[in-house]
Amino acid sequence: MKRIGLLGGIGPASTALYYELLIGRARQTLDLTPELLVYSLDFERYTRLEDTDPQECAGLLVDGCRALERAGAEVLAMAANSAHAHFEAVVERVSRPMINIVETVCRRAATLEVRRPLLLGIPATLRSSVYPEIARNHGLEVRMPAPEYEELLYHVVFDELSHGVVQDESRETLLAALTGRAVDGLILGCTELSLLIDQRHADVPVLDSTRLHVDAILEAACDVQPTPRRTVHA
Repeated sequence: MKRIGLLGGIGPASTALYYELLIGRARQTLDLTPELLVYSLDFERYTRLEDTDPQECAGLLVDGCRALERAGAEVLAMAANSAHAHFEAVVERVSRPMINIVETVCRRAATLEVRRPLLLGIPATLRSSVYPEIARNHGLEVRMPAPEYEELLYHVVFDELSHGVVQDESRETLLAALTGRAVDGLILGCTELSLLIDQRHADVPVLDSTRLHVDAILEAACDVQPTPRRTVHA
């Protein structure tokens, strides 16, 4: 099995979930424990650059991925949806294959015949063209939440989930974004949202970017595909 390099720290809580899921899924479905390297970025510095200096932000991602390569990583992944706004700039400057979380989610949505998913994520992800552009390649039309949800999503992700705080009230408020919308799926387009929402909480398919990404990383790292999940979750 190829050695996995995970660029994390954006944020730390979801990076810890990635580690747990990568080890757990590999043991459960492949009967092995993968070699896994984690490079954790400075969360505060990254989020500041994400909002103020896209070029330097991309450079920070490249530096982290190159550090993973020097340490022996053979397959790379960035443990954040918003970082994939810089995916092309990063992948051009590294030598190892990198697994795209947005491509993974959209491919899974198409397999499930989801055509109009609602995207939940931090403002940087919602304002980026990455999800709509890749979704169109798979015959999907990504729907955005109403503008008033942007501030709420920012608060829930950065003030709660990033600090390990999971509140039922926040979940219920975010899921209200589905009400009255002509959507047939829900994309958890922020890796921290996997700590708050899963398939039990929605009547439409939940496309959990973290868990789908984990399975794609393991598939790329080995010759044996992880056992497909019965539900999109979880």
